[in-house]
Amino acid sequence: MGAPKRYPERPIPTGHGVSDTEGNRQRLVTIRHQLGLTQREMAEELGVRTDSYTRYEIGTRSVRDKLLQAAAKVLARSEADKAVTKQT
Repeated sequence: MGAPKRYPERPIPTGHGVSDTEGNRQRLVTIRHQLGLTQREMAEELGVRTDSYTRYEIGTRSVRDKLLQAAAKVLARSEADKAVTKQT
């Protein structure tokens, strides 16, 4: 039995909660790096399974706008926490 067949990623039409697959994947990775989190920690922050999160990052699952928005909220919350910490 050989390796599993890999299918090329196909573009997903916008307007269905998913857009710009590669761009969203990169944004997700960038946000996680800005937060200094592991994939497991980021998955926990977003309330998704670690294996699902890993698939988002490697591109075998499409990153929905809702997930990207949740990641942006985690980043904003982290930035706000840092600002409060600096003031004290």
